[in-house]
Amino acid sequence: MKRSSPKTKLLFLATVLVAIGFVIFQTTFSHAESARPEEPAVRLAQDKGTIVARLKDYDPKIEGYGFRNYGGKHDNENDLDAGDLIKLFGAENVCESGSTEQDCVLYEPAEEWLEQQFKMLANGHCDGLALTSLAFWLGEPFEGKKSPADWQSGAQNVSDLKESDALFNYVARIHALQSLPEVYDFRRENFKRKPSEIIKSPQVAFTCEPEETILPYVLDNIGITQVMYASDYRHWDSEFPDSVKEVKKIPGMTEDKLRHVLGENARKLFKLDTLIAPEKKARPKARGLAA
Repeated sequence: MKRSSPKTKLLFLATVLVAIGFVIFQTTFSHAESARPEEPAVRLAQDKGTIVARLKDYDPKIEGYGFRNYGGKHDNENDLDAGDLIKLFGAENVCESGSTEQDCVLYEPAEEWLEQQFKMLANGHCDGLALTSLAFWLGEPFEGKKSPADWQSGAQNVSDLKESDALFNYVARIHALQSLPEVYDFRRENFKRKPSEIIKSPQVAFTCEPEETILPYVLDNIGITQVMYASDYRHWDSEFPDSVKEVKKIPGMTEDKLRHVLGENARKLFKLDTLIAPEKKARPKARGLAA
């Protein structure tokens, strides 16, 4: 029997070790790739971003959802149905027969619209999550539910809410609104404009309080037609009833700026084209007094 040389054995052993090492490396790398989204350090790096604008008193960690955005792997077809179309458009507009969620047979265009929403939802629920989070913060109700506790027992904040069919339906229905012409056409035109142009347009209005000493500089930058006076009445630290006097004391507030901030801008915004002065009634003459 012919024996192999030591060099041949060494070469064979080295080849086997390299092959084993390669397999282990590929397996480890594959597991690392599949587990990467769940690793805290990597997840933190992905979630962390730069906040360029913030709503006052709105904390995304509290007012935002505690779960991630979802899309393609989610069963979106269970989140919207004929009942949602009835609530959005009315049974007479979407049901070929029937009028309730249970017996509605959708018109073909309604079915096509619903299929389009499922495709859109497969790409994620950015608008739905953002807008429902904002609605919670503003206290806007949805089908009789207003606070997180109305949705899930024990939930004090939006971040406490867990994934559920009811919540999925809420997010999906609000997300679908962006495809309506009333929303889409408005967005399409406004997306062409710069933020500075939108801020200076009639669709945006700001209010100021008496202690806003930078008010003249703000008016110089965004225009004197964009800011209205607010008294801050009923707050314990307000300047009412002297708040108007305090606004007039701010250095740099010209007569033209005061005229717009203290009345003209509000008159135009609320379309008070004619200001009606209260009717003056003649004082009754006191009885028993000599003329």
